[in-house]
Amino acid sequence: MNFGDAWEENMGKCDKNMTFEMLDFFFEQGGNFIDTYVLLLLLYSLFVFHLLS
Repeated sequence: MNFGDAWEENMGKCDKNMTFEMLDFFFEQGGNFIDTYVLLLLLYSLFVFHLLS
């Protein structure tokens, strides 16, 4: 899944309005969990990189 335009060439574009529409639909359908593991992994990687620099 892609939000924004960083991967537009490979995955298509998902602008801010489309992102909010998707999240609104998700919650309307009863969704209540968004996996943020990738974000946490990125933050951890940046933290470790900072420690090793």
